[in-house]
Amino acid sequence: MNAPHAELDDPVLLARIERLERRARRDRVLALGALVVALATAQAPPPPASLAPSSLGVRGADGTSALLDGAGLTVRSAAGVAQLYAGLDTTGSPYVSEADANGHQRESLFLYDNGAPGLRQFDAAHVVRTDVYLASGADPTIHLSNAQGVAQASLFIGDKGLPEFDVRNTHGDAVGYLSADDQGAFLNMRDPSLNVRTYAGQYTDGTWGVDVRNATNTNLFKAP
Repeated sequence: MNAPHAELDDPVLLARIERLERRARRDRVLALGALVVALATAQAPPPPASLAPSSLGVRGADGTSALLDGAGLTVRSAAGVAQLYAGLDTTGSPYVSEADANGHQRESLFLYDNGAPGLRQFDAAHVVRTDVYLASGADPTIHLSNAQGVAQASLFIGDKGLPEFDVRNTHGDAVGYLSADDQGAFLNMRDPSLNVRTYAGQYTDGTWGVDVRNATNTNLFKAP
């Protein structure tokens, strides 16, 4: 991000803004990782050839069916549409997938390569709208995305072990950020150019205040 910091004089403000920017960079890395997982788990993998003959299939009176083999369990509707798969994905990690009556994946539960669990929910167009996972260091994170798959609201535990929340524009840029520490809460807001324009919260001297700046980072109002 390109927000100027040259005129900021409060170390807490600087630290919090830096933490937001580090998080934005981390989210880009996680987004790439999530794409890899989505591609790897787009469909249930076939069982290894050596185990393919060892399978068990059952069919219900209503036409539904289930197939259990060495890779996992697949359940199909009476129309033959696979709606549930539980087993191992193409990376060998545990994976559960649920699909609607048309066979479109709507939810998945899986483990990342590092063993961290993840839950992903899709809309009818197979766009990820909800993403819940444990990030590095076992920090829980929730992303809510728009119809284009861009995360626009995120709730997470930050690097200090305390809750943080950010909102983003349709491009995925963080424009609003709320964090908290043991001394109090802090809010900052950015303009379309991602310049920080408003700070509100507790300063290092223990007082609470508001700081408003223009696009060139010149202070327009500060209280107290």
